Amino acid sequence: MRKLLFFLMFLFVQILLAQEEIILNNIWYLQSMENECSPGSLGENDEFDIHNIQLTFTQEGEVIYFHSEMCKELIGTVEITAETIEFKDLSTSGEACFGELTYYYEQAYECALSALYNYEIIENTDGLFEISMENEIFMSMSLTTHHLKTADIEENNIKIWPNPTKDYVIIADSKNKITAIRILDVSGNLINQVKVNSKTKKIDLQSLPSGVYFFVIESASATPFKKKVLKE
Repeated sequence: MRKLLFFLMFLFVQILLAQEEIILNNIWYLQSMENECSPGSLGENDEFDIHNIQLTFTQEGEVIYFHSEMCKELIGTVEITAETIEFKDLSTSGEACFGELTYYYEQAYECALSALYNYEIIENTDGLFEISMENEIFMSMSLTTHHLKTADIEENNIKIWPNPTKDYVIIADSKNKITAIRILDVSGNLINQVKVNSKTKKIDLQSLPSGVYFFVIESASATPFKKKVLKE
């Protein structure tokens, strides 16, 4: 009986570690959400395409942070078990969306990132992942690691290297001139902001301590591109 209990505990821990690794090592794209704050669903022809919203997770020590952006930057922490995922300590910065529909949808997204869910990770036959989340108060959210919309095109256009890095990164956009680059820490604090008017830019990182940073690259395209960079 004791051996069976230890085996079940070991199995539980292995499942949790595998699920955490999937969550941490992917960029997630919002597919759908429902909660009491939501004005309804948004489609491609509305004011904003929700499929361009990215959600990333980063672990620093024992703490897991999440980072996202619709119009405002959204930062917080998350607690993950084998069955539940809880978004906590949400903080925001920047200006809210202006359009009526997108403004209320952003409020709904903030509600979504302030809740406890039961979740399931599904691996598709093509090797991509989906997270399906729901709770007892009729809130739900669906995320995927891939989609075929604007953000994917932009991700193919914009490259950052080397990553991980010790001294610098080079950022290149193969189609558009980069207009600005913002560097954020894992808590969403603005570390540096650089104005740019070219397709490539070298950023010196020697003065920054080792850690994880988020680069937000703005260009002529409609949606800022976000990339996680590890400074060694």
